[in-house]
Amino acid sequence: MSTGRKLCAFLRIPLITSCCVAFCTTMFLIDFHQLFGWKHTAKHLCLSSHEILRSGQVYRIFTYTFVHKGPWHLAVTMIPMLFVGSLVEKQVGSILFFLFLIICWVISTTLEVAMATMLYHVFHSLFHGCNMGFSGIAFGLTAVLSQAVKHKQCGLCIFQVPVFLLPWIFFILYFVCFHHGAVFLHLGGIVAGYAYKSDVFNCCLPSPEKLAEWEYSNHFKCLVQLPCFSAQITPSIHAKTVVRRV
Repeated sequence: MSTGRKLCAFLRIPLITSCCVAFCTTMFLIDFHQLFGWKHTAKHLCLSSHEILRSGQVYRIFTYTFVHKGPWHLAVTMIPMLFVGSLVEKQVGSILFFLFLIICWVISTTLEVAMATMLYHVFHSLFHGCNMGFSGIAFGLTAVLSQAVKHKQCGLCIFQVPVFLLPWIFFILYFVCFHHGAVFLHLGGIVAGYAYKSDVFNCCLPSPEKLAEWEYSNHFKCLVQLPCFSAQITPSIHAKTVVRRV
């Protein structure tokens, strides 16, 4: 077994989850204060509906996901991503997991920009806000996991709460702790998670059989051989035998 695979087996963090956490953490650790000035950099990378629609800075819909406001913001986003992302990715496989992240990002970003624009005259600050972080996608993954084991209980501090309530508990906590930030980003992530569990995206996601074919094809050979890659099926099972989605 290679060193990379031994490390993955020890950490138990699959490929896409580890890449997302590593990239976001690396972006944060870059010394923006000395190189560019953090406030200046964040101002030009965050999700701002005003700058996207009025100034045409479309790149913001891509860059905002990977920057965070501070150590606390990075921690409360990446720690849940490590645990929840790892569980979901191991169940559905790295390829399908990656596709879901894209869908979740599209829905949460679209909802944030659309609602900020529609509510411009009611919540002026929402349109001119500057949101950033991976939390919208993290909320989507939490919603997926909560629906997969919704009948179970989860220990939260000294309380036992149903798992299906966790996305909404975290939504309220985040809303209060971060001063009403990114409300529609988080809501969009939760909606995407519920929609995935309700098979709404079956029309645009590959079937389990197609995913199995991809994993055994030469086109995805390099990807499948990467350390930490989570296959939808075990190598010993024929490509037509697949594991059900979470």
